[in-house]
Amino acid sequence: MAKNRKNRRPDATKPKPSKKNPSEAREYETAFFAAEIGEVPTIDLHGMSAYLATNALDEFIHHELMQGTTVVKIIHGHGQGTLRDMVQAHLKHLKERGLVAAYRGANMMRLQNAVTLAALHRIDK
Repeated sequence: MAKNRKNRRPDATKPKPSKKNPSEAREYETAFFAAEIGEVPTIDLHGMSAYLATNALDEFIHHELMQGTTVVKIIHGHGQGTLRDMVQAHLKHLKERGLVAAYRGANMMRLQNAVTLAALHRIDK
């Protein structure tokens, strides 16, 4: 029996090229990878309410920006994902304000869905 290929798009399985600057994306990926395996400034938000976690994260990000830190690690834990969602929404807001350059969840198996990494914009003093 022949397969019906009429409805299948030939490019459906091919990944779409990124519109972002590839060298910029590579720069952040390198920093994120280094942060996952090395020591970077870290904040642990376990057990905090969303309100307290947002305030603590704000203070932490602003402090690290003033210190000239490139990447930070934010531990929110696995749980139900409430803190993770709050952290990523807040990082999106800070990215729109120009304080955070990029962010993503950790790739290491034991850190997935428990840690978010954020690359901070540099502030010239």
